[in-house]
Amino acid sequence: MAATFQADFVSFNSKPNPPVPTNAQTNISTTKATASNPENYKFDQQRLQKLDSVEKQELFVFQWLSTLEKELRKGDKGTLANEQDKLEKVLLKFLSSTTPKPSRPTRKLIARCFNLIFTFGSQRKIFDTIVAIQQLLKNVVDNSNKLAVIHCLGAITEIHGKNVMSLFSETVISLVKLMKQSTDVHIRHEIFDSLCRGLKGAGRALSESTAKDIFKLCKHGFNDKILIIRADSGKCLQALYDYTIYPKPVSQSDYESLIMSMIKGMDKSNFKVRQSLSSAASYLLITFLQSPIPKKKSSSTPAPPTYPAIDEALTILYNAFNKYSSREILTGIIEIYASFYQKMGIQWIEDNYVLILNHTLSLLKNTKSDQNSSLIVNEYCKYLLRNVIGKVLSESGQNNAVKIIINEHIKKVLVNKTFTKEKDLEIKCVLDELSALLLDLGPALVYVPEVAKALNSVISYPNRAVNITASWCLRCFCKKNSIYIYQEISYFVNQLNNAETNLNEENESSIENYISYCYPLATLITLIPQHSLNVSIATAAQLFNYSSHILKSVQGNQSSSNIPLKIMDAKILVAWTIIDALMSLGPKFVKVHLNQLLNLWKNALPKISMKDQSIQSNETELIHQIDSRSYALSALHSFLEYNDDSLINIDISKKIVICLNNVLAFISSLPKHYSNILSYALHAQSIINSAANASMTSSSSSSSPLKAIMEREYLMKKRLYQCYCKFSD
Repeated sequence: MAATFQADFVSFNSKPNPPVPTNAQTNISTTKATASNPENYKFDQQRLQKLDSVEKQELFVFQWLSTLEKELRKGDKGTLANEQDKLEKVLLKFLSSTTPKPSRPTRKLIARCFNLIFTFGSQRKIFDTIVAIQQLLKNVVDNSNKLAVIHCLGAITEIHGKNVMSLFSETVISLVKLMKQSTDVHIRHEIFDSLCRGLKGAGRALSESTAKDIFKLCKHGFNDKILIIRADSGKCLQALYDYTIYPKPVSQSDYESLIMSMIKGMDKSNFKVRQSLSSAASYLLITFLQSPIPKKKSSSTPAPPTYPAIDEALTILYNAFNKYSSREILTGIIEIYASFYQKMGIQWIEDNYVLILNHTLSLLKNTKSDQNSSLIVNEYCKYLLRNVIGKVLSESGQNNAVKIIINEHIKKVLVNKTFTKEKDLEIKCVLDELSALLLDLGPALVYVPEVAKALNSVISYPNRAVNITASWCLRCFCKKNSIYIYQEISYFVNQLNNAETNLNEENESSIENYISYCYPLATLITLIPQHSLNVSIATAAQLFNYSSHILKSVQGNQSSSNIPLKIMDAKILVAWTIIDALMSLGPKFVKVHLNQLLNLWKNALPKISMKDQSIQSNETELIHQIDSRSYALSALHSFLEYNDDSLINIDISKKIVICLNNVLAFISSLPKHYSNILSYALHAQSIINSAANASMTSSSSSSSPLKAIMEREYLMKKRLYQCYCKFSD
């Protein structure tokens, strides 16, 4: 899904391509007149009739038109003046020809030839040619001919519209009428394309009533069943507002109504539709911001014009985002945001960064989101903050963004202590953006002490996902400011020791606080190989001794049950997390402690005896057994990842395989424990519930005890599989 999501937004990650000039326009400015062969202007009708198949006839016409286009590009006005009348008649004949019919490449060539003729030749008959093509539009029956006529009308009007402005209204009326009558997708698509081209060339001559007919077509096309028509409607509406005098919406409600109809059209759509409609919607938002608010008639004194606030424009999208739950619509709204920010420019983004950041984070409050949808909304916000906004900021803009994130979000949350689910998502999102900003800025970061202090404070935030995100952010900070690595490691070692002395089974926050300090410590350890001048290897050895001491003390007290199970789980997690990080230091460090490591894995991944299988473990004990093995497997995987064959010989490989096989045997014994837990849950439920509703509630209640266990089992299986894969490599 991540790949799809990134691919869906790839067009907004780059600057829009400049408009490509048409062939005729390019030819005017770059081609010098050279002599052309008059024979190439003549079409051999008899040779065409002698061909025995329609395919050969189509190929013959196509080849002749290609040759004609090359000759016309030479710009030989003398030869063209003698042959222009004949050429126009031949091209008009091709438009109405049924044998062969004008195919798509052929009609494009015909249109280009017409434009080249009127560019280098006389324009006195362009009026008559357009009238003749309009008449063909009413007379031709076959769809191939209609498509060719429609395409030529749009292409000629786009380039030479200033010479035929008086005919454009009639062209539009004919195309709108045909649009209402036709059900063929290709014709409707070609009509929209022709209207867009014609509006670009002669839109200023269009009356308001005729433009209103185009507006109705576009508005109706937003919710058309055919996806390409929805995309065409967005492009045509934008061209209508750009090139005609048709009045734009007046009030905010009018803008909102029109944008909402576009957003509805994004449902069950594809990327092309969302791209077109989002571009049109963002265009309307910008127009809304640039349009002065209508004044009341009662006011007698003239006052300077007032413009809508940015909040009012963004509120339109925010309301739509909370109204709909369709994945395509939500993605389309994010594309509108991206297109809007991109069109407003870098300076506007930097000036309004506080507003943009607060508004983007407010999207996380989408009340219709379940757990999976909330993750997707979080990705949407990260995309807007990083790919659309963060990557275009200047150095001063990035420093300002760091200052805003630290002061307006991280510090405020820690001071107010508003630890809600919404705040968890917000803090995680801004920390992700802060990490990217720190990597982008590097040594150019201005607020170094402020960032270090804020990150040290947010590490103890009471949410595991925020802890890990903040730890990564701290790693990004220290990676670019390496003098802080040893200082931060010492700080978190002290915090870890202090938290260990305050561990209390009844105080859940003390356990979470203790665990939270191991993550930044682990991320900082991984920087030691890259910055060995800032941190000595002796520090890593002390951390290993600290972790191994914890594991040995826990394993020694496990049988006597001197340590509560919750505290034991926390200590095992902290110890293995640190060891997991230490494995990244490579063979030179690991070789010294290899025997100790093997003994730790041997004790953490023991062989399952018959006595162990006969013991009936409850839910808490089973979770403890699964978790302790998962943590050890994670460290073992890192060992296999960062150490080569020179360290892992045959003897060590055999010992590792034994440990992995022990875990495999433990997994095979889990179903028996599941049955015991289920039977206990069913027995307890039968006592609580009456006999009438026991059968109804047993199924729902019996699944909850196994949910936490099975999630951990899947994680353990995944890590075991990763170890086997690395070991086989």
